[in-house]
Amino acid sequence: MHLFDTRVNFRHLHQRRILVIALIDKEVTEVIFSRLKELIPRGDFTVIYDVNKLKIEELPSGFEALILLVPQILKFFYWELTEILNEKYKFHYIIEIDKSYSFNDNFLKINCTQPINLEGRIIDLFGPMKAAEGEFLYRIAQEVLQSHFQAAGQPANIVEIGSYHGKSTACFAQAVKTVKSGNLFAVDKKLDQMFYANMKKYDLLQYVKPVEAPSKNAAVEWAKGTLSADKNIHLLFIDGDHTYQGLAEDFDAWERFVVPGGWILFHDYGLPGVVEGVYQKVVKSPRFTQFGITETIFTVKKQ
Repeated sequence: MHLFDTRVNFRHLHQRRILVIALIDKEVTEVIFSRLKELIPRGDFTVIYDVNKLKIEELPSGFEALILLVPQILKFFYWELTEILNEKYKFHYIIEIDKSYSFNDNFLKINCTQPINLEGRIIDLFGPMKAAEGEFLYRIAQEVLQSHFQAAGQPANIVEIGSYHGKSTACFAQAVKTVKSGNLFAVDKKLDQMFYANMKKYDLLQYVKPVEAPSKNAAVEWAKGTLSADKNIHLLFIDGDHTYQGLAEDFDAWERFVVPGGWILFHDYGLPGVVEGVYQKVVKSPRFTQFGITETIFTVKKQ
């Protein structure tokens, strides 16, 4: 499976069977699809306009590429669908296109999954995280790990809630590897083979402590000292359940372990549940300061 950054040469898709799932308004879909047919005149297209009526088991076999027309704000909700489809078809190409596009000869400029450059180390993994976000996670993790080790002579703890296939995990783990100090705990109710394969791909597995358990259960074990003798958390990254209730539960379970001066980061800020959760739990509280936003990462410091 190949994921692209900002430009796709559609000549690679000639004579291929292409599944198109359209989740944006009809007028924009028609404009984009018309241009796609010009760029790929010999492509064999199957277009799904109503995802609610999609029956995967009834789709024909042999698709080689998936083109997903989806608004950026809704991208997260369709990753599971993309995963299920890719499990069946093993696409050679997965392309995401939203309204932010422009045409240039054989190329279409799009917003899609981006490789992350960490001081020359390229992390190119499947996952809904922009390059600037991954680079930010790497930089702030480095700062936290270095400053804590210099001040206390001990490794800092980073806890990530929701690891998926490990794209953000890899950014944190690369920081641990670079600084040569720190503990990274990847908490997810299920870390599948892709997660472990990705960590091994970049030689980062030794820098990650996987915790396969629901977030609340893992927090109970953390409180007991089962997962770490040092129960202090210096950087907490919340990227699990993006509903208000789910985020609130993750926050309530883990925030108490974050040390004064520690950082809490929320991914996918912009989704309604995340926005409401950050407002209720953080913005309205006098216990937090130094609010910031990097792409869709909301950052706060605990006083």
